[in-house]
Amino acid sequence: MSNQYLDKLINAYLDEALTPAEQAELETQLQDSDAARQRFWELAEVHGLAGDVARTLWLDVDAVVTRASSLSVDLAQAESRGHNRLNRIFLAPLSAAVLGLVIGMLSTAAIWAATTLKQQQVVTIFHDSFESGPSPVASGAPLDTDAWGADYSEIVEAWPSLRPVDGKRMLRFLRADYPGKEKQVGYFGDLYRVIDLRGDVSQFADGNAVVSVEAAFASLALEESGRFSPHLTLHALEKLPANTEAWHAMFEIPRRLEEASLASASRQELFLSSDPWRHMSLEMRLPPKTRYLLVGLHIGDMEAARYSGGLPSDVVFEGQFVDDVRVKLHRHWALYEKTTDTLGQGKKL
Repeated sequence: MSNQYLDKLINAYLDEALTPAEQAELETQLQDSDAARQRFWELAEVHGLAGDVARTLWLDVDAVVTRASSLSVDLAQAESRGHNRLNRIFLAPLSAAVLGLVIGMLSTAAIWAATTLKQQQVVTIFHDSFESGPSPVASGAPLDTDAWGADYSEIVEAWPSLRPVDGKRMLRFLRADYPGKEKQVGYFGDLYRVIDLRGDVSQFADGNAVVSVEAAFASLALEESGRFSPHLTLHALEKLPANTEAWHAMFEIPRRLEEASLASASRQELFLSSDPWRHMSLEMRLPPKTRYLLVGLHIGDMEAARYSGGLPSDVVFEGQFVDDVRVKLHRHWALYEKTTDTLGQGKKL
């Protein structure tokens, strides 16, 4: 039997479209050929079934490898769980002997499925909904690596006509400056937080990891559509500035922050909908030499940016908030094969 015809029979079986004569042919091949049984599971994976089988047979994926060699299938359990897709394999009319041989081949497929699940692992490495922890520091930079820092801001509870996304508190942007700022001009309010990744190096040392940041921004000035712009940034750093002066020097001139970064990414949007909360996310491939991640939350006054007399001083933000900040580490090898050109080393600011 040709490989092409075998594939046709297996695909028809998985799609529940076999004729009785074709089923007899398939059973013969599956009973007599290890290669045919292996091909069955390869095509089951294409149909999205191999991983589902592994999840159904083993609730703990880490146990797949140890249990594969002594696999037993409880058909009644599979049926009671109502997995219609899995029923194509477990409950379709293959003879018991052939079904046993096919399921026996699952040991290899199950190990593959478990490995794939691990490769797609997503770990939340930071979450802040501003329910606890130190207040943000208006210091021009995140000098305290355990707190948000840069421009004026405050943590508040529910505001008139606005409730936090998560918990009882949220962060409010106040101004686009900080005490002692050399040039009291600007139209972006900035907040930064340092995430120490030195304990997670093994997760991305091979270069096969993406870091993402998610945050919810809110504006109560929706009648001024397009005026305020939420903005997320990510910077991968190998080391932190040595002192306060070095921090300020890096932030005063944006080019220096870019030059100090192994990779950086940025995303900016506008408040255009009637929903005050706008959920944003940003991804960046994480270079292997990264030891610290600099997460930036920003709000911009686009009207001030167009100010005809030059950059205004002391921009004050009315009704601009952020909440539910999450930083996640993603391992997904297939991502890099398909999106290298898109992700690269991150979009430079």
